Amino acid sequence: MRSTKAVIHLDAMQHNARLAKESAPESLLIGVIKADAYGHGAVQAAQALNTICDAFAVAFLDEAVSLMENGVLKPLLLLEGFTTDEELECVGLNGFWTVIHHPYQVDILRNYQGPELEHVTLKVDTGMHRLGLMPDEADALITELKQNDRIKELSLTTHFSCSDELDKSNTQSQINKILALAERHDLGIAMANSAGILGWPQSRATWNRAGIMLYGATPFETSHPLGDQLKAVMSLEAPVIALREIAVGECVGYGRNWSAQRPSLIATLAIGYADGYPRAINAGTEVWINNQRAPIVGNVSMDMITIDVTDVHHVGLGSKVELWGKNICVNEIAAANNTIGYELLTKVTARVPRSYEGL
Repeated sequence: MRSTKAVIHLDAMQHNARLAKESAPESLLIGVIKADAYGHGAVQAAQALNTICDAFAVAFLDEAVSLMENGVLKPLLLLEGFTTDEELECVGLNGFWTVIHHPYQVDILRNYQGPELEHVTLKVDTGMHRLGLMPDEADALITELKQNDRIKELSLTTHFSCSDELDKSNTQSQINKILALAERHDLGIAMANSAGILGWPQSRATWNRAGIMLYGATPFETSHPLGDQLKAVMSLEAPVIALREIAVGECVGYGRNWSAQRPSLIATLAIGYADGYPRAINAGTEVWINNQRAPIVGNVSMDMITIDVTDVHHVGLGSKVELWGKNICVNEIAAANNTIGYELLTKVTARVPRSYEGL
């Protein structure tokens, strides 16, 4: 059996969630487990975080239903809300929480006569310009929503566009807009994402949403006193399945775009872009093997990667290689691929089994 796998360290996930709670002890914590918990396994994440998080957030209704059917009992917030009368009925019947971000959803809600809605959070567009009502639109609507007898609890939410950039003033502007609205109507707020929890203490409010930080990737590009305390949760691992000595001038991989400048020992790994490792990785991007770094050489193939282990001691068939994890940060690999850690974590494919450890 192929031993390539993604090891999920649930104790590290719990550590990261506790860091979110300790950073804002007066706030309630929503654990964002959409997209199968960013590729880590949503059911397993919910189980591990059950005693730490006060609620969980998913993208859409199907994700919430799946978690409920797998025994997750904490409140489940739909970040995209509902799109039809039938979906809102399902929200009410199952006690899900929902975001409202567009006038068409308000129209559906006005005609809704189903079970009471446990929690409705009105999304306000304070600058992201993706979802949400503009502040003046929200201001006019809040009184109506507070009088709707189908809504048990109403709150406000917004989403920051660049809170990972601590020197930008836009985040403070967004905070000011949502705070003014909440104070005017005496409503709770959820606005702090991972970057907000870690780097914008003034954004910590009634609820905070921890996403990428749960999985051990800092939202910041540079060192940060809290971000640096996060622990990597996923270790993407693959074995060495072949070793080959090549002479000076010999090429490796498709396109023959890497050639040996010295007699070299090349190891082939059982992982490739079909497993979620990015094909367009920069030459020289490193992996971790036998407590050393080694560079990738040649193009990433569908099922295999080749690395130069000439300077690595005691490499053999079956030697374990970490593509990212505790020793090689996923953000490092993302930067070498002109992307972000979020994308790499969520793109690890289903053919890579997840192995859960730490509980």
